[in-house]
Amino acid sequence: MMIPDFGMNEDTAQTQIDLIKEAWDTLVQSRATLEHLAEGQTSTLWTADGKSVDLVEVLNARYAAAIKWLDSIQLDLNAAFVNLDKAIQETNQLDADQKVAYQNLLYKAVGSTNKPIAV
Repeated sequence: MMIPDFGMNEDTAQTQIDLIKEAWDTLVQSRATLEHLAEGQTSTLWTADGKSVDLVEVLNARYAAAIKWLDSIQLDLNAAFVNLDKAIQETNQLDADQKVAYQNLLYKAVGSTNKPIAV
């Protein structure tokens, strides 16, 4: 099995951050909608046939399960954002460190100059 080559440039990283933010906003909206629906589930909403209480209990249990699922997804999204942000910061620091090291090598090779050496 061939592992695809994966590279991330600044545009790709920003796209990933934007997608995480969009997913987060969607989850927040979904949570609000779900909580609103759960609040409206009362036995008076349904028929008086005696089964409405059971139905409300089942619906409330499903709403509670869905909230736990949303919580789990939000934790995963948060972890993805934190990891992506850390990777971006580490890459930027590595780039800066490598630039300084390269400039130092050039200064050693060509000697000291009055002008900065473009890297």
